Amino acid sequence: RKNTKLKRVEVRGDAAWMNDGADWVTISRMLCDISTPNATYSCSNHTLSHLDVFLGLVPRNISFLLEMNRSSTNTKQIAVQKLLMNHSHLDMTPFFQWDLKALPIVVDWFEEIKPLATDAKILEFIFRYRLRHRMNSAFPVSPSQVCNDFEVICPRYVAFIEAKINVMKLDTIYQFIHMMPGACERLQ
Repeated sequence: RKNTKLKRVEVRGDAAWMNDGADWVTISRMLCDISTPNATYSCSNHTLSHLDVFLGLVPRNISFLLEMNRSSTNTKQIAVQKLLMNHSHLDMTPFFQWDLKALPIVVDWFEEIKPLATDAKILEFIFRYRLRHRMNSAFPVSPSQVCNDFEVICPRYVAFIEAKINVMKLDTIYQFIHMMPGACERLQ
């Protein structure tokens, strides 16, 4: 937990441990700890990009997280994507101790993450990864459709991500106003 520097893991020898689902859960949690938004953002490893397993297959969810880590050198960008994928509500209760002084900082943070969350490179990675798995399904898609579809879907996905961030930002403001008696009067 909170290993933010590890980039590669190589497992050799007896692969019997891979049959135990608990070990894969531990690796998955290391890559993306979804227990809290803070754990997802600060405690997950956003640099581990290679897991070499001798005589074994890496589960799809772990493969996705490893590829996501490889998709960008900007670990903050990867952290934001993991946060948005796993959390739609951020509990602001810890910030209430600072009264309304924390509200502008929190709102600014949402504006700061928009460019990171809507960067075309990482959105294209997510799109192509999901599409690659769809190509292996019962309803395959041709490679020419992959290129065309991303050009069409990307603006819609960017709009969706921006809307999600805006909803989270409004939820944050609501939490501050709702949980602090007299907050509306102090804003005037």
